[in-house]
Amino acid sequence: MLHSFGSISLEAKSTAGPQSDARHMAEIGGGRAVVTARSLAEAAGLRDELRSFAYARGKLTPFSDLDALSTIGVGPEDHAEPYAVVYRESGVPYCAIIGRILLGRSICRIGYRAVSTPKLRRFEISYGGLVTDGTLRAEHSVCTHLDKMLADHEVDCITIHGLATRHQTYASLSRLASFRTRFGKHWVYRLPGTSYADVLKGFSRNHRHNIRRKDRGVLDHFKGAVGVRLFCRIEEVTDFMTRTASLAGKTYQAALGLGFSDSIKWHRILETEARLGRLRCYWLVCGGEPVAFQVGVVYGDTYFLHAMGYLPEYGELSLGTVLHLRVLSDLMTIGVKEVDYEFGDSEFKRTYGSDSWDEATLHLCGHSRRTRRCRLVHRCAVLASIVKSTVLQPLGLDRKLKRVLRHLRVARQP
Repeated sequence: MLHSFGSISLEAKSTAGPQSDARHMAEIGGGRAVVTARSLAEAAGLRDELRSFAYARGKLTPFSDLDALSTIGVGPEDHAEPYAVVYRESGVPYCAIIGRILLGRSICRIGYRAVSTPKLRRFEISYGGLVTDGTLRAEHSVCTHLDKMLADHEVDCITIHGLATRHQTYASLSRLASFRTRFGKHWVYRLPGTSYADVLKGFSRNHRHNIRRKDRGVLDHFKGAVGVRLFCRIEEVTDFMTRTASLAGKTYQAALGLGFSDSIKWHRILETEARLGRLRCYWLVCGGEPVAFQVGVVYGDTYFLHAMGYLPEYGELSLGTVLHLRVLSDLMTIGVKEVDYEFGDSEFKRTYGSDSWDEATLHLCGHSRRTRRCRLVHRCAVLASIVKSTVLQPLGLDRKLKRVLRHLRVARQP
């Protein structure tokens, strides 16, 4: 049975002072001004304004919310700092840039192999970090600001992760970009109604039959001792982290160095989201033990799915799917309208996604020697991606190669 849960508070009050706490303000003429925040204290002064603007112009994401951003590598120990810019006209925002500046090496993956690049001062903007009101002035302001950061040597390079090709700024930023390293689909699932039955209606008759067969298979295997447990409060985070990390450590994602883990980063993320009332994590409990998990957060009426996994010894039972469908049912009870599967394409997302768009990662680079070396490494990765898409995929060899490499990596684990 799903545990009941009260309403979620989606807005958190700033503990900082008013917006004037963001000290770097410049008038740019015509009643326009630009406000720049370069520290957590300064960014706190812009937090509520940025949240309201993001909700009004689309949706706020965990990758552009300043509270969430502070949990993933923003701090002295990480050699990183937030960087937020708001352009206003007559006091009203019309575009915003939200990200973080890091001093370090970026990791470029060629297949499953990680290749380190030279140490650079990088400005990273992730999914949802570019917000505009759809006007040409907003597009011009974004492109001019980023171009000036490179020209003034404020940063060595700028990476824009997960930028939708339909985004207003995409065409202009593509012309400024030195190269593009990833192009793929971003999947979401628009919930069809208010009940589990409504979810099932959205699938074909054959798929509904398979879902019911999987449900019966899990119930029969565990003799009916099957339930779902919800975690959403800050006092539940430690228990969820400890048990889930043990479960996640047995998945193939862990063998590849990916997915959920008992790390400082994940502790920060879950505790922050729980404090702000946005955390929503689940276990599928069978025979008294968690056998599958799902980690996610609710922003407005959207659920962002961060991670999921299941014990590999029960692979034939489709535990991840069984849990996910029950999570969808629970999310509808609290008014969630959409599930965002975040980055990457997969068969699971294609099956349980209803809408998608193309997105890419763009890199804008300066002209230093270290930047040129970094660009060379990434271009090798781009070439490998082109070979995969034009040679391996048409022959159906890419999945076979991926499966072989995955098994080799898993086999090497102690």
